[in-house]
Amino acid sequence: MALVACTALVDRVEWAHRTRRPRGRLPQPVEAVDSGNPPPREGLNGRVNDDLNDEPFDPYSVDNRVADLEPTVPMALWELEAELTPAPSLVVVLGSALAGIAGGVLSLYVVYGLFRWPIELSIGAATFTLLMALLISGVILSALVDSRALAANLLFSCGLVVAVLLFFTCCILTGALAAVLLLAW
Repeated sequence: MALVACTALVDRVEWAHRTRRPRGRLPQPVEAVDSGNPPPREGLNGRVNDDLNDEPFDPYSVDNRVADLEPTVPMALWELEAELTPAPSLVVVLGSALAGIAGGVLSLYVVYGLFRWPIELSIGAATFTLLMALLISGVILSALVDSRALAANLLFSCGLVVAVLLFFTCCILTGALAAVLLLAW
């Protein structure tokens, strides 16, 4: 798809250069001479055509056209490739991870604290709520931000949630180990 779009962009730039009208003075008509020979015909590009075939309209020579295309086409292709490549959005990743963690913590409190479910079922319900909150908020934020990288956004959000949970686990284990060592000493 990117190749088709790039080819269409190159064709459009070349067409624009071919069909550009010259700026400045228009060619003036040549007055007829009284001799028996017809006057030399002046082409649209201001040069005298010695042959009977008219040259097609070309405001720039080939060298100038190539020189004009060289700096613009790679930059335009680079910009087009950057636009077509979906990248994850930081706002969507952070927002959906925040909503997922908040939903998981709230559901754990409600299910375990208020409904008095066993801890195994409460953690399962909290995990399910975390994933659903992450998914729903990721889809809504991707639609609001107009991000085309929904899968990448959700993948990075899940990775961020796992990293946060691992960090909390590491902190809790380190704190518990420090407390045991302080009490034992």
